[in-house]
Order: sequence, then structure tokens, then C-alpha cells
Amino acid sequence: LGETEAAALSRRQEAPNVVNVLAGDVIRALPNANAAEAAGRLPGVSTERDEGEGKFVQIRGTEPRLTDVTIDGAHVPGTEKGNRIPKLDDVPSDILSAIEVSKTLTADMDADAIGGSVNLVTKTPTGAPTGYVSGQYGQITLLNRDQYQGGFAYGGRFGTDRKLGLLLGGSADR
Repeated sequence: LGETEAAALSRRQEAPNVVNVLAGDVIRALPNANAAEAAGRLPGVSTERDEGEGKFVQIRGTEPRLTDVTIDGAHVPGTEKGNRIPKLDDVPSDILSAIEVSKTLTADMDADAIGGSVNLVTKTPTGAPTGYVSGQYGQITLLNRDQYQGGFAYGGRFGTDRKLGLLLGGSADR
């Protein structure tokens, strides 16, 4: 259900430009509340925070509006009125198979990514049905509150010819 570190390193080595790839296994191994938090773990990528949580992605110190965001290669428009910056705090990290950050552009990429491009690769059902359940729990003593994050995913290919793909997932956090 997720891209391995070996596949991420292979993608990085074969790329014609400067690309960093964060594998799905690494995304799920660390406490990432959303896609912005996960992308911020890559070198040269930082997050702009709002209310303590990563919201926008910055590449090499450029403004978030200079970063192009795509999901599986499809351009994501701005999510706030009068602003072309897509918020990534609404995208749960549990649905991601990988995060690809292109720090330099190639001729086939959109020219609106002056700072770079972030591609969120979603999970795809492949092979025999499999799944996972994850959970994290913590306590903030300063506020005397509990916090948690959890998720699950189950999917694969079904049928005699394995033509039917199914992927179920969910996540919750506080």
C-alpha cells in the first residue's frame, strides 16, 4: 500500500532533475498530522505554520505562492479566496504513498513553479489484499489535554483477473 524507501531512492537517482522523494513507509513511521508536516521532513523544504500545524510548503526559502502543488500530477488550485496557495493541512498523511519534491524544473513541467514543485502521490491498490492499522497517543501537560492520531488502510486487487481494485482508508486526529 505504500512506496518503500528503496523505490524512493531509485526514483531520485533516475530523475533528470533534483528530486527528493519521501516514501510512504517513512511518512507513516513518523508522527505527521498532514501532508505539509510530512513534506517538511525533506531537505530544503519547510512549512509555514498556522495554529501550530504545518499549512503551506516552502521550497528553498521561497514564498509558498511560488511552489506548485499537484496530486498525482494534477494541478491543485489555491484553496483560499484571492490566493493561489493550496493549503496542505487538509490532506491527511495516511492517504499518501509518497511525496515527490522537484527543486528544479524540466521542460515538461508547468512554469508556475518558480520555487519548485510538490507532487502528492496517493495510494493505489496493487497485488493481493493487504492492510495496516496505525495509532499514536500523547499528552500535553501544559494544557492537560490528550492528543491522538490514528489511521487504517486496506486494499488490493480482487477477482479472477485481478481487474477490480479496492482501497479503503480513514484517519482521525485531535
